[in-house]
Amino acid sequence: MSLSSASELSFEALYLGISPSLKLFDRPLLGSLGKCFRVAYWEYHQTQDEPCSLETVVTLLYEYLKAWDRPVHLIGHGLSGVVAYLFACHYPQRVRSLTLLAVSGQPAATWHAHFYVQRKMFFCSREQLLVRAAQSLLPPSEQWRVRSLSYALAKDLDTAPIPHSLFQVIPIPAQKVSVPMLVCGSEDDPIVDRDGLESWKAYLKPTDQVWLCPGGRHFFHYFFPSLANLKIMDFWQGPRQSQPSLA
Repeated sequence: MSLSSASELSFEALYLGISPSLKLFDRPLLGSLGKCFRVAYWEYHQTQDEPCSLETVVTLLYEYLKAWDRPVHLIGHGLSGVVAYLFACHYPQRVRSLTLLAVSGQPAATWHAHFYVQRKMFFCSREQLLVRAAQSLLPPSEQWRVRSLSYALAKDLDTAPIPHSLFQVIPIPAQKVSVPMLVCGSEDDPIVDRDGLESWKAYLKPTDQVWLCPGGRHFFHYFFPSLANLKIMDFWQGPRQSQPSLA
């Protein structure tokens, strides 16, 4: 296992990267956010010989942040968002706000969980299912990326701290967090669909918000970084007194 982070001496927001093979999709939004806020990028790299444990990642993140003298805006996409959510549940005093990108109200419902369910349902090879997964995660205009994305997804299965396996999909119970929370998703995401976002409503506070991007599927923050940036900036900078709603 190895850890790396941005080299800034101080930062206001921390963007989590728990899936190194997919970090390409974080870069446009990270760059946009960095124009207005001091944003650090925290990465976790796991070797194939280590056990998969999200609890270990949360603990290491705490070790990283405990030296910082103020809470930070925490943000993550997919599995990285799940880690951000678990961290906010365990250490809310370290979190100024929580921004989740493509994270369902059933947090365990990542693309990995969908993949393993399909492996049990269909008589296809691992490679064929990864190609199908890549096709579903990308907008129609970006299907030329399918082959490279399928390779990245395969690497993600092998190197990210995924709690799921072909043997079983591990549930992650949802609960209300005490920090302000923004949940972002896409209208056409096949993994975290509108129902998945709606399921957050049972855990939202009056200060929390849910936002739907008009497109971009699972990686909407990559294909619409300006829209995502505007929403996140508004949430980080403005008053958080509006009632939570899908908008």
